Amino acid sequence: MKKMRERGVSIKKLNLIMFILALITSGVLFFAMYRTTRLTEKSQDATRELYSARQHSFDLQRASDYLTEQIRSFVVTGEKEYLDNYFYEADVIQRREHAMQNLERTQGSSAAVQKLRSALDDSMELMEKEYYAARLTVEYSEEDISRYPEAIQNTVLTPEDEALSADEKQKKAVEMVYGDAYMEKKESIADHMEECLEELNKELNRKEANAENDLEVQELIEHALTVVLIVILLMMVLFSYFLMIRPLRKCIETIRSEQEIDPTGAYEVRFLAKTYNLIFRTNAEKKEKLTYEATHDEETGLYNRKGYDYLLRNVDMETAALLLVDMDNYKDLRATGGPEQMSRILSNTAEELLNMFRSTDYVCRVGDDAFAIIMMHADDNLTNLIREKFEKIRNELGQEKDGIPAVKVSAGVAFGRNGDNTSSIFRAADEALYFARKDGKSGIHFQKVN
Repeated sequence: MKKMRERGVSIKKLNLIMFILALITSGVLFFAMYRTTRLTEKSQDATRELYSARQHSFDLQRASDYLTEQIRSFVVTGEKEYLDNYFYEADVIQRREHAMQNLERTQGSSAAVQKLRSALDDSMELMEKEYYAARLTVEYSEEDISRYPEAIQNTVLTPEDEALSADEKQKKAVEMVYGDAYMEKKESIADHMEECLEELNKELNRKEANAENDLEVQELIEHALTVVLIVILLMMVLFSYFLMIRPLRKCIETIRSEQEIDPTGAYEVRFLAKTYNLIFRTNAEKKEKLTYEATHDEETGLYNRKGYDYLLRNVDMETAALLLVDMDNYKDLRATGGPEQMSRILSNTAEELLNMFRSTDYVCRVGDDAFAIIMMHADDNLTNLIREKFEKIRNELGQEKDGIPAVKVSAGVAFGRNGDNTSSIFRAADEALYFARKDGKSGIHFQKVN
């Protein structure tokens, strides 16, 4: 958290995170909406299915009543047309059987199906009585039996009924389709039908209640997701305002007042502020006519301590490497050589350092025998390269030439990373230098920033 406060939040990363959250939430919301639609359709399908089942149940009742009507008309009038209608319904149209099949297909083996099955069984039992009544009617009318359906031809009268007179046969036929036993069976069919409808109504009410509960839950989920999405969008707007828009407006006001910008807001804004401050201070130094010596060492021409501190405050150390270099035998050299020789030694050391690093890097003398190099845009991928550079520097300085004695150097290196501050990078480089000198001097050590 401390590093984040010092460095600032990256608006790019933040927007990416918020975008991903918004995308995920939108996807879940669309899925919830799709599920709501499917639940609604499922509820409607279930309702239509149950209403269709009710119609199938009514079809069985209507078919049974139609058969009763036709057989009664035939028994009373003896007209064959009614019997033909009866068998056309029973054998061809078969509304009762189709109603039973349709209900079984949609309701399986539910209680409603069992009730309808009982009604159908009762209706089928009545047909035996109706066949017998029809045979009695044919007998008393003395019609040719071969003109009638096989079901009537195959119906055999009992000897007692066979011996009845024509009037008695007609009377018995009427009694069979109008009598109490017949009416009880019709009432049984009606009762089973009513029970079937009650079961279907219960099932309809249950499914409607379940669908209503599911839809209420889905509605709550949709509302919650909508609120989350709105919050995410509001957060994106607020973050953009507080981390980008407001700091930029302050930057504009500060620039107009010709002052340094206070690095606040997102990481990108802070980076721009630091860059502007570096340029602003450079221009300010020019305006104040600061001399070259103010920021550079007189003996070596390198940046001095003041210039070094200035650079640390203004360059982007998060993408740089800091090298601290010490002359291990400085005291011995100073003890054996005069001021002129020491000046040549320092100048030669500075020249070797400048030659080994890029023009974009900053080489500084930060003490009598201490140097610092700020390598811009460097990360740990350059570890081997820096090690090679140091080896060359150590070899060049370690040889006596042109009257300049050998110089032994050690170096400590730390790489800046996103979120690291200047102090932590310096501490890591200083600790690396300590280990380099501890290991026998004239070495180089790399240390990670804690």
